[in-house]
Amino acid sequence: MKCFECGGEVIQLKTSLILYRKDRTPVFFEDVPVGECRQCGEKYISGSVSGKISEFLESEKIKTKEHLKVPVVHLAA
Repeated sequence: MKCFECGGEVIQLKTSLILYRKDRTPVFFEDVPVGECRQCGEKYISGSVSGKISEFLESEKIKTKEHLKVPVVHLAA
């Protein structure tokens, strides 16, 4: 696959994402398969993976293997 932005080569890899549910609670996704351009870094998520992510974000209960605790930092403008 060629990158739509720069025409570079897109390689397949796995990454992590933090996305938010409608109630603004974060969900950390691990091992998400994505395409990434070697030249400009543009990332591509397939329709099927995007659909699975949407299902998780919209579901009432999410079955997880673990929970994370993260520090919260507020930056004053």
